[in-house]
Amino acid sequence: MRKISILFLILSITVFAFAFGEGAYFKKGLKAFNDGDYVTAKVFFNESINKNPKFSRGYSYLALSQSYIGEIDNAIMNYQMAFKFDKKDYSSLTNLCSLFIDKGNMSAAHKACTKALSINPKSYKALSNRCQVFIQSKRYDSAIGDCSQAIQVKGDYAKAYSNRGIAYTGLSQYESAVSDFDMAIKYNPTDAMAYNNRCNAFKELKEYDKALADCNKAIAMDKNLPEAYFNRGAVYEHLGQNSDAAFEYSRYLKFNPEAETVRQKMKRLMKGE
Repeated sequence: MRKISILFLILSITVFAFAFGEGAYFKKGLKAFNDGDYVTAKVFFNESINKNPKFSRGYSYLALSQSYIGEIDNAIMNYQMAFKFDKKDYSSLTNLCSLFIDKGNMSAAHKACTKALSINPKSYKALSNRCQVFIQSKRYDSAIGDCSQAIQVKGDYAKAYSNRGIAYTGLSQYESAVSDFDMAIKYNPTDAMAYNNRCNAFKELKEYDKALADCNKAIAMDKNLPEAYFNRGAVYEHLGQNSDAAFEYSRYLKFNPEAETVRQKMKRLMKGE
């Protein structure tokens, strides 16, 4: 009976400390985060960590807030701290993997995603992220394997279909790519990049009308998508509409002025060659 009383007392003290210590700041941080005020959320999550320097969830949500406001290096550091204090936190590792992908550090991304999957082999986000890592390394078969597993776990996960479509494109399996981009668009109709990627696949299949329609859709949704201008230029070039192709390449060059091959192609088309 005494042991039960002591255990209850310890539990009560722990709950009280959380409610009025790091928990109070964490709760305020969550409210700000859910309201889209990531700067304020960052302040509260940081305070929760000050109250408890081993508070894993505080580090994790601080990192998430930082990633939304572009503080990527700090976010990486805090995801690492979150995992340090909770060795089962595969979600922080998955998000860490994603940030490493954005920074182009594929070795670190692969390590983080693989570690996450060792904790939870059915993490569809970690599988899809590692699929993306494999794509960057041109290991397309491995990418397809991971994305297929992600889809088995969550059949409506648009990102996994989109990534697998990119892998199929890398293997020149364009019909399979189109099928996956169809599914990606079905589950996320606002994904401009999926339309752009399907445009590219249709282009390779010489279905230029469908390709042009998809590139038009991608650009209507996101006017800052250079790949869509390039693909639309390539479609126009295949259709023999050289002036239109040159114009689209010029728009692509505004985003990538160092793309000398595209610049030379544009000049050649402007000369009517």
